[in-house]
Amino acid sequence: LFYRTVVLLEWAILVPRRSAIAFQLAIIFTLTLCLALPTIGGQKLTAAPATPSWVEQSNQNAQVLIESIARFAPEGAGRLGVDGLDDQILDLKPGFIDRQKQAAKESIATLQGRLTKTTDPKVRQDLEILIGAAQDTIQGIELGEKYELPYINVTEIAFGGLQALLDDQIPPERRAKALIRLK
Repeated sequence: LFYRTVVLLEWAILVPRRSAIAFQLAIIFTLTLCLALPTIGGQKLTAAPATPSWVEQSNQNAQVLIESIARFAPEGAGRLGVDGLDDQILDLKPGFIDRQKQAAKESIATLQGRLTKTTDPKVRQDLEILIGAAQDTIQGIELGEKYELPYINVTEIAFGGLQALLDDQIPPERRAKALIRLK
């Protein structure tokens, strides 16, 4: 879990600035992991209790945003454990910013629909956080368009995507996809 948390934070930093949702999700995921760990500081972890149903629901809700991120930054999504994206690369085709905003709006609509049907206060709180993160993403994209020069460090993104696949902890069959990604 610790390795995955570090990878998630690294990925959030490598994603272009316009993808603020990635960073926000990384923070939410990291905090959730920290709260879920029974001990901290290298002490022996005990067996985790069964996952409460509200956590299962919240995890399913978070998948809405994770899948949205995966469409635009598959290199990072693969590091998060999203399967089947090792041969895909960052979407920088014309109009990608508009597509990111549209995807965030669609995620908001989906999550708001779930919010109206949910009665569990913990799940509702998580949904509100996820909706807020998606709204912040849209606002961040719009502010970036207005006040920033368009710049994406493609070499850093390419390096991070390849490094993620070539890590020793990645199974060899997945490492082979690095060549596909490089091409």
